[in-house]
Amino acid sequence: MLHTLNQLPHNAGLGVLVYYGLSGLISVVLLIAAARMSFRYPTSDGEAAQTKNATGTFPVSILVPARNEERVITKAVRSLLQLSYPALEIIVINDGSDDGTLEVLRSEFDLVPGASMRQRTVSCQPVRSLYRSRSESRLLVIDKCAGGSKAGALNCGLDLASHAYVCVVDADSILEPGALDKVMAPIIKDPGRVVASSGVVLVGKRLAAVPNTTGSGLSSNWLERIQVVEYLRAFLVERMCWSSRNMLMIISGAFGVFRKDQILKLGGYRPNTMAEDLDLVIRLHRNLLEEGKDYKISLIPNSICWTEAPSSMRCLAKQRARWHRGLLDVLLANRDMFLNSRYGKIGLLAIPYLWLYELIAPLLEAATWLTILVAIALGFLEWKVLMGVVLLGWTCAALLSTCAIAVGFKITSQQSEGSDFIRLVASCFLEHAYYRPLQLVWKLWGVVRFFQGDTTWNSPKRQGITARPSEVTQDLVAN
Repeated sequence: MLHTLNQLPHNAGLGVLVYYGLSGLISVVLLIAAARMSFRYPTSDGEAAQTKNATGTFPVSILVPARNEERVITKAVRSLLQLSYPALEIIVINDGSDDGTLEVLRSEFDLVPGASMRQRTVSCQPVRSLYRSRSESRLLVIDKCAGGSKAGALNCGLDLASHAYVCVVDADSILEPGALDKVMAPIIKDPGRVVASSGVVLVGKRLAAVPNTTGSGLSSNWLERIQVVEYLRAFLVERMCWSSRNMLMIISGAFGVFRKDQILKLGGYRPNTMAEDLDLVIRLHRNLLEEGKDYKISLIPNSICWTEAPSSMRCLAKQRARWHRGLLDVLLANRDMFLNSRYGKIGLLAIPYLWLYELIAPLLEAATWLTILVAIALGFLEWKVLMGVVLLGWTCAALLSTCAIAVGFKITSQQSEGSDFIRLVASCFLEHAYYRPLQLVWKLWGVVRFFQGDTTWNSPKRQGITARPSEVTQDLVAN
């Protein structure tokens, strides 16, 4: 027994070194690749300009699922109507909202009852009414019974979409005017091969300032600043690198374009999924690989969409718990792809990465820390040694995040104030000292809630965002 206890800290320490060593190595590889790509990828919209004349032959239906979004829906729809892409229709799906979402849309856009829905091709809840706007001919609004999932709302929109490509946008998202042109560029360039294209989602500032004023667009809320770092790291390092190898596993529900026929071939979105964006992309990979098709799923780093980040700990905790139970749900539904050579690099690399470094990571980390704390309590491990190792790990992780911020600024052509950069870097250290343990708890709670049968779509309370009221937005639009 004593020998086993003596071996406990050694085994725990070895596990920490192996796991975090591999994790760090992967992060370094992704960062180096992203840095190289940042110097190769054009920051101008030259590629979009080259395909501008062809956009009329590639019309897009924009789907906006909305539940209790009365505070942000008007601004979101206005931003979509101002997109420079010439051929589009906008379909807002009101998923049984019990606030004033539908009333706000009626008042703002002069909605009147329209034609009835066509015969359904995918599963969704009953539709109560269909409205058309008398002031904006491109706008349609579906009022449906609450389905309890974003996937169900999107299926309803798919039934009404009249174009070959659908763009999925969250109700709190604000797209840059040229964002759709840029995200459609690879599709227009190679329509036979590119089946989906993703933009980049960044955290925008709340509408606390007067629009068109100058000054910093970075929030003073430390929780929101940390999420700025997260989004930069996720989209402009991790996902960009996976995309370069055609292994992009998720297109954010906030902004992405898909070939409608490919979604319909899958039977639409899986209605009961809690992570419809991840689920759809994995199912696309599965189906296309099983059919032996040559395909591409792209990510366009300078196609910018701004989203609102949770500003309270309670809302953020619910969001991250929901994300993790959604991840668990999707991976279990596709567990036969794990290490399955039939799916090539998706089955042998991308899916195992999601299992080991996204899903199981919180469980391994929690078990490791519990073992280490027991070892310290029993006197088998000195806390000073542990703190030294932890501080070294935090410093390395913060440096990697700092490099990710720099890469992000380069790719998106952001010319921000020096103080913004410094505050984001400071957030990197706070992230690993305080925020990461909270993330661990939230994710574990998500696993618990999954096995308790929680499948609710909790739409967070919105406060409204703006792309940002300073020169940064102008620089991004110009590029």
